Amino acid sequence: MALTHIHSSRPNPDAFGQSLFDKHDWIVALGTALGWEIVEEVEEAWDEDDERIVVPPNSIGDAGVCSNKCGAIFTVQPVKAGVAYYKIDTDGTCPICMKKDSVPDYLREIHVVIDDSAYLLKQQYSEEE
Repeated sequence: MALTHIHSSRPNPDAFGQSLFDKHDWIVALGTALGWEIVEEVEEAWDEDDERIVVPPNSIGDAGVCSNKCGAIFTVQPVKAGVAYYKIDTDGTCPICMKKDSVPDYLREIHVVIDDSAYLLKQQYSEEE
């Protein structure tokens, strides 16, 4: 079985708390249990706005942080199932703190993966004070 297309990078959970990625993982596990060879090579992917996910091969591995110091870390990663991708707009608005011109120029207009763990730590510790 070949799984080659992703139709949403941030799927919404259904009434049972299951997302498209949970179903994807279940299909892969079932196919493996049946002895099928599972090939997961993403050829095309679309985000939740039906826009094609753009990850230029020469940008893979690039990283940056929000210049507003909200704690967001942006990385360019190959397209894989189970990973959420966010498109950085032309004005460099950080998807976490929503401040314009906070994302480095070289990450604009492409899809990135966001690590918001530092942002969440900042929120947690600012609430405790």
